[in-house]
Amino acid sequence: FTDPDEAREFVRLTGVDWLSVSVGSVHGPIAGAARTQEKVHARIDIEHLAKLRDATGIPLVLHGGSSIEQEYIDKAIQNGIAKVNVCTEIRQPYERAIASGVTVQDAQHAVGEVMDRLITQVFHTQGSATHLNDLVEHSA
Repeated sequence: FTDPDEAREFVRLTGVDWLSVSVGSVHGPIAGAARTQEKVHARIDIEHLAKLRDATGIPLVLHGGSSIEQEYIDKAIQNGIAKVNVCTEIRQPYERAIASGVTVQDAQHAVGEVMDRLITQVFHTQGSATHLNDLVEHSA
């Protein structure tokens, strides 16, 4: 796991705007036989994540976000995660579709369906640009 003291020092020395942290997620396989298998379900250590949020004071990034239970995604976002990378969840439907012999457009449609679910049901960000514009207009 990312050490909070080291994270604080890294942010101070580099001035980074975002920091990718290790708090329990698992990267998906990108090669070999495991590439097509379901990803291991991970649990996020929310208490550790909160320590990193407090230590760094900047938005945090979660790599390996595919196959994390909704409860952990929601709590991670509440505790400093501002960006979640979900490659496996997007890549696998595309590759399965291509392997079945469909067109690239059909494979892209399969990815679009996954993205729609992620946007509306997992990350609850549908319409977020409109909400952000409303916040900016009201704060001006």
